[in-house]
Amino acid sequence: MLDQPEAGGAAEGNAGLTAVSPPPAWPGFRPLAVTGVERETGSVISVHLADPDGAAQLRAVARDYRQLALAHPHVVPLLVTRPLATPLALRPPGTLRPLEDVLALLTRAGFSGPDALHIYRALFGFLHGHVL
Repeated sequence: MLDQPEAGGAAEGNAGLTAVSPPPAWPGFRPLAVTGVERETGSVISVHLADPDGAAQLRAVARDYRQLALAHPHVVPLLVTRPLATPLALRPPGTLRPLEDVLALLTRAGFSGPDALHIYRALFGFLHGHVL
């Protein structure tokens, strides 16, 4: 059926599978990109989503970091000095997720691995200086 031309001569395909999508169902909805899929167990699959707007994601990282520092001011010295004292290879895997997320965001935006790491360090250097 898909290969058969319509009366007008052009094949239209399945009308339900066209590229045109309806408008979002809820106000404030924004598109998300699938950045990864991980099988957690035999029946559980985690899908990692990210906002394709990298600038908005970096602003959100900075805002969350600032809010954490304001909510817990006595933790700021620990946030600023502790990560530098522990080599990356010795940190628990969960503590590396924010680093990996920001680096993945920057590489998706077109930065090379070394450039993404420099930008990450500059961003958090700025954030550390801002919260101190």
